[in-house]
Amino acid sequence: MKRLLLVLAFAFAARAQDVINPDRPGIADGSAVVPRGWFQIEIGAERDDQDSNHTWSSPTLLRYGVTDSFELRVETNGYDDGSLAPVSIGFKKHFANTPSLGVIGRWFVDDSSGDLRLAADMELSDKWSINPNIGFAYEDDSTSGLAAMTLQYNINDKVNVFVDGALQTPGQVIVDGGIAWILGTRTQLDFSAGWGAHGNDVPDRFWSAGISRAF
Repeated sequence: MKRLLLVLAFAFAARAQDVINPDRPGIADGSAVVPRGWFQIEIGAERDDQDSNHTWSSPTLLRYGVTDSFELRVETNGYDDGSLAPVSIGFKKHFANTPSLGVIGRWFVDDSSGDLRLAADMELSDKWSINPNIGFAYEDDSTSGLAAMTLQYNINDKVNVFVDGALQTPGQVIVDGGIAWILGTRTQLDFSAGWGAHGNDVPDRFWSAGISRAF
C-alpha cells in the first residue's frame, strides 16, 4: 500500500510539473503534443493591414491530448472581418525524440482544403533553438509547398523571444517576430508583429496578441 501511494504521489508530482507549450505565437508549429487528458485553448486577436484595408480576426486553436503522443485539433480564424471563418479538424502525432519530430494535419470541410506538415524542434544550446516545418497544402484542386522556420531565444525558463518566416509556393513570404511569457505552468501570454515580404495575397503588416491556457 505504501508503495502504491508513493507511485501515485510521484505520478501526481510529475504531472504537476508539466508546463504549457502552445503552438502560438509565431508561424511554425511545434512538434510536441499536449499531454494525455489535457485540454488546451490558444486564442488571440489579429489585425491585418493591406493597402487601405484593415481586417480583424480571432485565431483559435483547441487541442486535446488523446495519448501522450497524439492530439486532436480544431482550428479557425474565429471572427474574421465580420463573419465566422471556416473551421478545420485535425491532429498532431509526435513520433521521435532526437530530434523531436511530429506530423500535423488538418482539413477544412467547408471548402475541401487542407494541409499536412512535418514539424521539428532542435536545441542549439541552452538558450537557442530552431523549429522548422515543411509540408504541402491542398486547395482548389491544386497543391502548393509549405515551409516555415522559427529561431527562438530563451531569456529564462518563462520568457522567450523569436523571429520566424514562412513560404508558400509559388511565392508568398511572411516574416514576424515576438515574445511569449508563461504565467505559472498552465498559462501563456504572447505578442507578435510582422509583414508580408513577398506575394500578392499577403498582408502588408500584421500584429497579434493572445493567450493560451491548459486545463
